[in-house]
Amino acid sequence: MDNHYSQKQQPNFESRPLNKFTIPTWISLLIVAIAALLAITFILRATYWTVEPVSIEFPKKSLTDTSNWQTYRNDKYGFEVRYPEYWRKQQLTGNTVLELITEFLPEGGDPAYVFGDHLTISIEKNVEKLTLKELVDLEKRNFGYIFGVEKYGSLDSYKSFEGRVNNIGMSTLYKVLIIKDDQIFDISYEYFYEESLERFNQILSTFKFIE
Repeated sequence: MDNHYSQKQQPNFESRPLNKFTIPTWISLLIVAIAALLAITFILRATYWTVEPVSIEFPKKSLTDTSNWQTYRNDKYGFEVRYPEYWRKQQLTGNTVLELITEFLPEGGDPAYVFGDHLTISIEKNVEKLTLKELVDLEKRNFGYIFGVEKYGSLDSYKSFEGRVNNIGMSTLYKVLIIKDDQIFDISYEYFYEESLERFNQILSTFKFIE
């Protein structure tokens, strides 16, 4: 009797070529879209968001010739100072006794965007009998001023402090503090361009106390 055995089919171990890895079409399109978006963003930033330096012509005469300057005199507090004729007085607030402002418009610029220098002279009573150094330390604590440049000297024979504040934003603030008798004189000058500091120094040179 013949025995018939069913033979199991053996697996085929012949080598088969491996399929190459392919990126789905939608992923390829997504990568291309992201790359295009980044390129467009870069172009827009370079075209519209780049701030070009503005060249401003300052009145040259004011820096050398003071013959037409105005004189402000305050008999109550005993001082006077001169300033360029094109500067405008502002409405006073608080302890401010003089506030001046001037504006510069770049040639061909938009009148909505002007650059100005701002000068104020404030006076208050030295109630706590502070020394000049104590006053400077108090300014640093109360207002958080960080003076990048500071020096002690004299203004019209009275001891003074001069300091340039670095942490107020786009503009720069230069402060001069003087203690005369029982009064504190605070002369503050806010400006945008280093050329303006020369103007302030010239204004400061005209400041004097009067009897």
